[in-house]
Amino acid sequence: MARPGPAPKPTAQKIREGNPGRRPLNDDEPKPPVPISLAPPEWLDDIAKDEWRRLAEELESQNMLTTWDTQTFAAYCESYSMYRQAVVGVRKDGAVQECKTGYKQVSAWMAVLKDSRREMVKIGALLGLNPAERSRLSIKGGAKDGKSEADNDFGFETG
Repeated sequence: MARPGPAPKPTAQKIREGNPGRRPLNDDEPKPPVPISLAPPEWLDDIAKDEWRRLAEELESQNMLTTWDTQTFAAYCESYSMYRQAVVGVRKDGAVQECKTGYKQVSAWMAVLKDSRREMVKIGALLGLNPAERSRLSIKGGAKDGKSEADNDFGFETG
């Protein structure tokens, strides 16, 4: 049965935010080790591996990627890859397709795009990869210029 109320924030996130609720921190929270290697899992495709390489070092440097988080991060990268492939499919085949009977229907690529985007955004929020989640974090000594590839429409070029 689900617990009522919002999901609790990890202690590390509360510390980064300056413990705004001023409640006692959980000193007994498990502290997973950092990954031995930041290399992407072999089973990821090339697009997912590129996304892994783009973000893994930054996440690990902020203690947001540990050995316990690598599968969650891999799922994010996999969703990102599916999203990118679906965008290409929609651009190539169109968002709406006409059946043999003349009936128009939404492309299968649109379903893949929608589902992978939803998963990517949901998992990305767990990892602090969207503007709303980043605005809740306060990282001491991090980049303050506001310019990074991560802020660039899921890594796609804009303009």
